[in-house]
Amino acid sequence: MARISKIILPLFIIGLMVISVLGYAILGISSSGSDSQAVTYNGLKFSNAGNEWVAYNGEQRISLFINPAELQYLQLDESAILAVLNSNKIYLNIDPEDNLSRSIAYMEAVFRSILGKQVVISCREDKEGCENLPLKSCSDNKDGSLVIDIYKSESWESQFSECLSVAGDDNYLIRLTEKIKFEYLT
Repeated sequence: MARISKIILPLFIIGLMVISVLGYAILGISSSGSDSQAVTYNGLKFSNAGNEWVAYNGEQRISLFINPAELQYLQLDESAILAVLNSNKIYLNIDPEDNLSRSIAYMEAVFRSILGKQVVISCREDKEGCENLPLKSCSDNKDGSLVIDIYKSESWESQFSECLSVAGDDNYLIRLTEKIKFEYLT
């Protein structure tokens, strides 16, 4: 009897392991493309493709680096989005001490390569780090140009009057850029 239990118990454990692995493999394969990795935003179904969310609007591929569902919570006036989309030249007005280089570089790349805009990094005031940059203010919005005044802040906000004024951290600025990019691509 002891000899039989020495054989049956290991076979039972091996059988459980094999069935568990097969069950996981079968269920895992069938659910890997499930809707748990998909989000619908503004009528487009985005799939998580690792480090980006991808959807197709007809033949056009739309790629976002944030979950598209987050875009609905970003407050950005439609007139501000239209001002960005309709401008020929965009001045990204910065303070070099704010250390927002990651988001400014991303914003510049998206506006330049995807929106096809001429982008110029500028400063609000003459200070260290601005020696070789043009000085711009909201009153410089003319001839198809737009000044985007960017401020580092713990709170996230944006407002549009004479120019687009944006306050936040790197994450907020990247999300805002993604929202503008989405509006442009759709």
